[in-house]
Amino acid sequence: IHPIQHVGNVPFGKDGDQTYINNVVHDLTITKNLVSVSQIVEQGMQVCFNHEGCFTKNEGQRITRGRREDEMFILDTH
Repeated sequence: IHPIQHVGNVPFGKDGDQTYINNVVHDLTITKNLVSVSQIVEQGMQVCFNHEGCFTKNEGQRITRGRREDEMFILDTH
């Protein structure tokens, strides 16, 4: 169990894209940023996976890419 310090909206994408993920939970005890695939798709975006990595799309435009490392997909949002 982790304490929730804040809930808010976070920009999601590269280069100042105005896409946001809403109702993101902020927990200071977690050292990595985690994003839920279900939270992304519930907001109308798409997430696509293959053996090399993944990407997300919003309104047909690709907004993030990710690489696969073992069993994890790491999104590049910078």
